[in-house]
Amino acid sequence: LLIKGGPNVGAHLNLLGQYFVGYSVTWTGSFIGLLWGGLVGWLVGWLIGLIYNRIVWLRNR
Repeated sequence: LLIKGGPNVGAHLNLLGQYFVGYSVTWTGSFIGLLWGGLVGWLVGWLIGLIYNRIVWLRNR
């Protein structure tokens, strides 16, 4: 989107700035979004793994 340019670049992507502090539709913002996305993805994966492992542990006691 940044390479394409235009008057209204990534209008919907700007909404991610509501959740990810520092994010904007710029080259710097894309790097910040990458970091935030990695952090959120890691956290969600960790929580799913924790819940799954607890359920398995409870069923095998």
